[in-house]
Amino acid sequence: YDVESDDIKSIIPCIDKKIQKTDVLRFIISGLTVLILITLVIRYKLLLNFNKLRSYLKENETLISSGYYKFLIFELILNVIHPIPKLNITISISQRYNQQDAFLDINILLTILLLFFRSYHIFKYFSFHSRWYSYETEKLCLQSQTILDSVFTIKAEFKEKPFVLVGATMIISIFIFGYSLRTV
Repeated sequence: YDVESDDIKSIIPCIDKKIQKTDVLRFIISGLTVLILITLVIRYKLLLNFNKLRSYLKENETLISSGYYKFLIFELILNVIHPIPKLNITISISQRYNQQDAFLDINILLTILLLFFRSYHIFKYFSFHSRWYSYETEKLCLQSQTILDSVFTIKAEFKEKPFVLVGATMIISIFIFGYSLRTV
């Protein structure tokens, strides 16, 4: 489906020929990916400064000396995977039982990986806005020498409301797997 509109050409001036609708969407996804990567770096710098103010870290600690860089790199790798505009590579996969080859577009694979990898943001958002992620819980965790993180809050929510969380997880996973099948 080709779009020849002056509006789209004015949004993306570097493309002067026919643009496909999917390429425009991939450019938007690429821009949002860059925005996510920038906000992740800012988040970890703010987390470092916040923990310095709370005296959990020494004043001279950096992202590398505190160990936050491992989590930052892991999240950056998870979020950098996305469908790339103008990348039209198809892989041919030979079939076992018939003589026809199956073809897989790289961008479809990247879209599915993007969907799976970025779904962790839902659980991360849920855990940071849970009632278990509070100063009172943090004091209790410090007394019992437990780390207050997203894993702790999700475990606490599972202990309190297991059926609600299992139901929500099932709905989210049905959506993710269903969209992945639709994409393929």
